[in-house]
Order: sequence, then structure tokens, then C-alpha cells
Amino acid sequence: MAIINDECTACGSCLEVCPTGAIVQV
Repeated sequence: MAIINDECTACGSCLEVCPTGAIVQV
């Protein structure tokens, strides 16, 4: 499960940590 945050930008197929501390998984 990943937290989706509109303020975050996730790359094609990796995990990117957002400034807010949320993690977006694509």
C-alpha cells in the first residue's frame, strides 16, 4: 500500500519520498 499525494511526483516504476513524508508508488 502506498500513500498517494498530489504534491508528490512519482517516477515511472520506483518509490519516491515526498516532502510531506508520504510515499507514492507507481
